[in-house]
Amino acid sequence: MLRSHTCGDLRINDVGSKVSLCGWVHKVRDKGKMIWIDLRDKYGITQLIFEDSNTDANTFLKARNCGREFVLKIIGLVSERSAKNKNIDTGDVEIIVDEIQYLNKSELPPFIIEDETDGGEELRMKYKITVAGPNTLCAILQAYHLGFQTLKVQKHATQIHDDLKNITIRFTKHFDGIKGLRKKLEETMKLTDDFGRDARSIMR
Repeated sequence: MLRSHTCGDLRINDVGSKVSLCGWVHKVRDKGKMIWIDLRDKYGITQLIFEDSNTDANTFLKARNCGREFVLKIIGLVSERSAKNKNIDTGDVEIIVDEIQYLNKSELPPFIIEDETDGGEELRMKYKITVAGPNTLCAILQAYHLGFQTLKVQKHATQIHDDLKNITIRFTKHFDGIKGLRKKLEETMKLTDDFGRDARSIMR
């Protein structure tokens, strides 16, 4: 299993749970013996914490070497934050990380890739592909996905419409055949009635 939760899922009720998350490194704060990493995906941000005294040396070193936009998978324990952040949905908790895995490394971006970036105008024009920021880009990709899903539904709807049309055509032909048989039956019954009347006349 790649992850148990998204970066926007965890709440105070999850304290004590062992979880795995995947996402992009949004920010790193290295205070020497403690490192905090904000892990981001399209659902939100979760804070990770690494303590020199409680974290495996190799895991701590990996955390220290993380750069912005690295893609990580982590496994850890959900803990209540001492300093809560009311600006994000997961602001009551943080993850005490036991294991960290680089899924993909990234070169250091020239500026923070956010909807409101710290890049100057010149840098923004040079790297304009990233200016939109991850949230805007995510919204664009989701809009494309929705569009393709809509086209897919429309394609299925068109197919169903065509199938119903073919069924209607076949039923109409079948119904016309039934009408023809009924007409022949009525003609046959009329001939039978005429034959009966002629026979009765002869008998008289």
